[in-house]
Amino acid sequence: MENLIEYLRRRATSTFMVAYSIFWAMWHWEGIYTTLFTSQEYIMSQYGMLKNEYVARFFFGFSNIQGIFWPSLAWRILGFIIPALLAYLYVWWLPKFVTNPAYKREANYKIDRRIIKNEAELRLSNSERKKTEAKTKETTAKIESVKKEEEMKMLSPEEEWAVDFDRATLSNRTSFTVDALSALKETIYDYGGWIISEETRHIDGDELMFCDTNGLIKFYEKNTLRIEITEKGRYFLRQIMDVFVSGEES
Repeated sequence: MENLIEYLRRRATSTFMVAYSIFWAMWHWEGIYTTLFTSQEYIMSQYGMLKNEYVARFFFGFSNIQGIFWPSLAWRILGFIIPALLAYLYVWWLPKFVTNPAYKREANYKIDRRIIKNEAELRLSNSERKKTEAKTKETTAKIESVKKEEEMKMLSPEEEWAVDFDRATLSNRTSFTVDALSALKETIYDYGGWIISEETRHIDGDELMFCDTNGLIKFYEKNTLRIEITEKGRYFLRQIMDVFVSGEES
């Protein structure tokens, strides 16, 4: 634990010193530039002084304090204090109040973007899954339809008629089916298949359409006002009569 504390202390001190050195060099850039890049001959010709004397007098020196103007001395002292304050703000204050909150905000922003991306990918995945399920259901329905058609092909005519009869009588239009078959029986056996006789209609349009679309009747070739019953129609009438007879007996 002590080694860790010592390491952190050295690390903080090292960072502070680097920051202080940079700010100090920025504050004293004129003196550094003069020391490194201004020639001795130029300073001697302009000020009649050696370079080290010139730099010490105007930038860094404290050897002859009595000869330094007090505002200039204060400015030189600030040249060491202000870089230290700037280094302190940079090392401790800036991360605490600026850098770390900004990094935290940026990290949260990246997390939010990742969440939004994941949600979008999830919605896309769900959409694709639903499409796949819909296609699967459609394919399954087609397969079932083909199977039923194949099964229907294997049935005898009466077995097919029985399926159609159950479909017609077990639906929510059972009473309509009974009325249509009753009208069909009356038209065929009482009026010789004439739909209209003596301006009286014996079977209305809906009932006639039901019988025609289910293959229970067929029209005479030269007379659309007269019908004849098919074998399937006779089967339907037998079935409906059996239902009535069994209902009366019970």
